[in-house]
Amino acid sequence: MKVDAERKILADNAIESHRCALGLSGCFFKLLPDQKSR
Repeated sequence: MKVDAERKILADNAIESHRCALGLSGCFFKLLPDQKSR
């Protein structure tokens, strides 16, 4: 069902956001590509 797929996407995004908050997987730099390197 479409709703289940959307819920899974929201859950995945929440997990990614939580990882970012914990500073894992260099997520901060993924969110800001090329901004720091210039």
